[in-house]
Amino acid sequence: ATGARCIDGSPPFYALRRASAEINRTKWYFHIEGGGWCVSAEDCAARGLTRLGSSDRQYGTKARYCGSLAVPDSTINPLSHDWNFAYFHYCDGGSWTGDNISTTVQDGRSQYFRGFRNLNAILGDLLEFEGLNMATEVIIGGDSAGGLATWIHTDHIRRQLPPTTKVVGLPDSGFFLDYGHYHDDLAWVYHQMNATAGLHQDCVAHYAPLDQTYMCIFAPYTAPFCQTPMFALQGRFDSYQTSAILGSDDPARVNPYGLMLQSQL
Repeated sequence: ATGARCIDGSPPFYALRRASAEINRTKWYFHIEGGGWCVSAEDCAARGLTRLGSSDRQYGTKARYCGSLAVPDSTINPLSHDWNFAYFHYCDGGSWTGDNISTTVQDGRSQYFRGFRNLNAILGDLLEFEGLNMATEVIIGGDSAGGLATWIHTDHIRRQLPPTTKVVGLPDSGFFLDYGHYHDDLAWVYHQMNATAGLHQDCVAHYAPLDQTYMCIFAPYTAPFCQTPMFALQGRFDSYQTSAILGSDDPARVNPYGLMLQSQL
């Protein structure tokens, strides 16, 4: 995709482990990497100097977390241990939603917010060069910010695949509530990164008459529009949500939040 960039302007990348058995060469597991978000120009500038904002090898290229379906051991992972495994490296800070063609300068460095273009660039490469166009089964997974991306993008990814491909989504710990300062954080991501095109378009169409399309960056508002079967992994007491969103491990606050999360999922 034209203009695909990490925050620092370096190109996005993915890692690929191919299936060895002929019978599995049309089966795929995608893991969309997570790693939080950057929620201010200063925050994104700092992130651009890490592996979560750059593909520069000086920051490292080791996968952060791949999920159990990527484990190449049949005793641990009998389903997909020998499937094609594509790891989507996260470097845009916005759950792969940004489509901002302009650049922002912070601390003397240019910033790029083009996560949706990064996603499409990786998909395009896999389709054109790696045999994804012949896929028969695809599991789309992701964790944390990548879990949110799984909610947002699974239907979009499915539409790029052959119509006969069996596709399911597996968002892991990506169902964050529109709650407290997290609302302001993701609203900043939506506006600064020009995320409208990178969100679920059925959700966008629903909220556009209300001038509330930004709501589609939150999983509880996007989930009702997902057409692909989704198998969510989500703890009521997810440690990131209780620490980063609630800022507390006090049961008096955590328990009501967990019940609210359960009711919306």
